[in-house]
Amino acid sequence: MIIEACVENASEAVLAEQNGANRLELCSHLEVDGLTPAIDVVKEVLDRVSIPVKVMIRPRQSHFRYTQKELIKMSASVCTMKDLGVYGIVFGALNYQNTVDFENTASLAELAKPLNVTFHKAIDFTLDPIESAKVIAGIKSVDAILTSGGRLTAADGLTHINNMIEATEGKLEIIAAGKVTADNLPELQSKIKTRSFHGRAIVPLRPL
Repeated sequence: MIIEACVENASEAVLAEQNGANRLELCSHLEVDGLTPAIDVVKEVLDRVSIPVKVMIRPRQSHFRYTQKELIKMSASVCTMKDLGVYGIVFGALNYQNTVDFENTASLAELAKPLNVTFHKAIDFTLDPIESAKVIAGIKSVDAILTSGGRLTAADGLTHINNMIEATEGKLEIIAAGKVTADNLPELQSKIKTRSFHGRAIVPLRPL
């Protein structure tokens, strides 16, 4: 099982690794579901942990429909993260019909290579997350999808997550997210057909 902890700073990253996380997603401003972190924070995290670090690429809060100016900013952030040597990036782009923005997703994902690329929970805002997962699976440079199955929590969306796993036929990693905690992880692991789980409280972010 891969336990991916969502953290905001180096102290949390160190504690997550010490308490059992296999992988990190680094963001800022989790109160708005995560934005791109500052470069100095990324550098400090990379200096202090040994497990893979993914970085959120999201220039502002609110919806996931980006202007050309915002996409240019996201591209610059991707290039910066490549230069810093992170393991992967996490982003999601939708169009005005709330379907996957295929062209810009493919472009950003290709720019990011050889980094690992995750399409994040923007998929849960699409009209049909299962069909959206099929679309994303057709983008060869995307490696994973982070999702709660179109519901608020992984527990509520577990049937949809399993349907997404089946629909994508093993072409990419499906990471179950949405209020996944150390307490409910065993039950979710028994019900969701993935080995990858993500959460803010998936491991304790305090000394044990």
